[in-house]
Amino acid sequence: MRSKPKGQLKLLVPKNPKTQTQEREAILTLRYITTQIERPQNRKETELAPALTIKLVNVAEEDPPEGVKPLEWMLATNLELHCCEDALLVVDYYRQRWKIERFHFVLKSGCRIEELQQHSVDRIEVMVLLYSLISVHIMMLTYLSRLYPDWSCELLFCESEWKTLYRAAKRICVSPDVPYSMADAIGYVAALGGFVGAKSDGPPGLKVI
Repeated sequence: MRSKPKGQLKLLVPKNPKTQTQEREAILTLRYITTQIERPQNRKETELAPALTIKLVNVAEEDPPEGVKPLEWMLATNLELHCCEDALLVVDYYRQRWKIERFHFVLKSGCRIEELQQHSVDRIEVMVLLYSLISVHIMMLTYLSRLYPDWSCELLFCESEWKTLYRAAKRICVSPDVPYSMADAIGYVAALGGFVGAKSDGPPGLKVI
């Protein structure tokens, strides 16, 4: 995009084992425009408008580290673009896309929503709602434990749950007197799913949770 730069933002790029790149901070230049695309001259259909208004937001890394492919997103939106804050909101929405993808992963692969055998649309809708709530809870368990590992497990578990979880994971009959951390709680849940917990494994993922 050749429009004038409107600002900059910092973005934390996570490490990628596939490309063997480490976590880094990227500085992105922000540009945005509202423009029109005219109807092709060879399309004379009356139902087509003479022009289509399109809003574009571009963020690009202009000075990446040596040997690293620069980060760049070109985003089309129907949201208003009156100022930098509007454009940054579009970028922030796009940054959440992976959470939506992971939600559908849990819904399809974990809850196997596509294998539902119901005889009416109403029943399917109820089951989809139920499994959606389960999927969201699984994501909360997985990601909150990474963001706040030292917080109390009472954030997501009631007393009977964290005591039962401890006994089940440890295979003992004695319950702890005080709640443990979120990191420990998710470790216990993952252990029930077959997670070994070796140093090279990293934190438990959605699949094992």
